[in-house]
Amino acid sequence: ADVAADVTGPLATAIAAVRDAPAGQNEVTLDPRPATILSDDSNWGALVSDAVLLTARSQAASFRTPPPVAALVDAGSMDSAEEIPPGNLTRGQLFDLVDDGQQLTVLEQVSAAQFKQLLEFAFANRGTDLFTQLGGMFVEYDPNGVAQVLDEDGSVLVPGERVVLARIGDTFLIQDGAAVAGAPILTLAVSERVRDAFPIAGIPLTNLGVTVDQALDAYVRNTLRGTIPADLFPVGGGGRIEVADGS
Repeated sequence: ADVAADVTGPLATAIAAVRDAPAGQNEVTLDPRPATILSDDSNWGALVSDAVLLTARSQAASFRTPPPVAALVDAGSMDSAEEIPPGNLTRGQLFDLVDDGQQLTVLEQVSAAQFKQLLEFAFANRGTDLFTQLGGMFVEYDPNGVAQVLDEDGSVLVPGERVVLARIGDTFLIQDGAAVAGAPILTLAVSERVRDAFPIAGIPLTNLGVTVDQALDAYVRNTLRGTIPADLFPVGGGGRIEVADGS
């Protein structure tokens, strides 16, 4: 049998057809540049994080998890050298703009104190690949606050004092730098690197059968119906990550 003619060639043609297929269009310049996405609010980070959140919610019943209320996605999995100008996007472009193969994970029964621990790790790593972009939440931080420190086993040595406030909708989980007493228990959607690198000891988790690039593709084509709107993803990110007053 001619493997190239019977298998390899048709497979390559099919893959090329998927990559060249339209995903939609963006109405706003999207910013995945490392200088932005590894340290600050970014509309590209918001888009990818919302895709992870909405996809994890859609899979909740199948994997018997509570629906996640927010998402943390490592910024290093979605950075790129150039801004993405308004215009048409192919599915291949979306696939190439995020690391492939990163599974989505759901973290369950996350207390406000554990949530703060996760955010402190992210903001201790501001400027690196382990900084996170956020879906479904708002955070204020003090860039001059004490950074969280882990030991070689991943246990927290220094808790960190950078996260000043965090809320999901109108529900405050962190205020004045402390976990809010009586705050609700959370379910979070996270990327694989968050699962593997962040201090999540003791938090139950469920790995989902979908990856970040698949989530982004489905979110843009299906949920957003092929249009990335400027009002949902404005230049500058829309204020999901802000420096606290007086910092």
